[in-house]
Amino acid sequence: MLDATLQTVKRDSDIGGGALAYRVFLFFLPLVFFGVAVLGLFSDAIGRDPRTVADEVGLLAIVSREVARSSESSASAWVALTAFVVLVYVTRVLGRAVAVVHALAWEHSAASVRRTRGSRSVFALAILAQLALTAGVGAVRRATAPPAN
Repeated sequence: MLDATLQTVKRDSDIGGGALAYRVFLFFLPLVFFGVAVLGLFSDAIGRDPRTVADEVGLLAIVSREVARSSESSASAWVALTAFVVLVYVTRVLGRAVAVVHALAWEHSAASVRRTRGSRSVFALAILAQLALTAGVGAVRRATAPPAN
């Protein structure tokens, strides 16, 4: 068991798993900023309480407070715009890292990785689809949950 674990750790470090994890982390930072800012703008636009909107989306209380704060701020649109630009950039970086790790995992050269505009678009759409699916599953779970006593 220990030998298999050590082999897995060595293989992971050989193909750049740590670098990929770092890029996933860097992807989620602007994603969270963008999500909080957009929810704040959305709740302000529809005239509903930001905490209620955040709760309906299924966010934790601490995130709900940040959504409420962002809806009160006049800089919320700038935060959303800046976060979106950074999110587009880090999505490209993450896509490249996934392609390189995939090539290394299949014992190809990282230099052989060629990314086209179409592959970048498919990667970004796949991430959006996963986020939409996650939100949809959360909505179904809340709608079908038995009432709390």
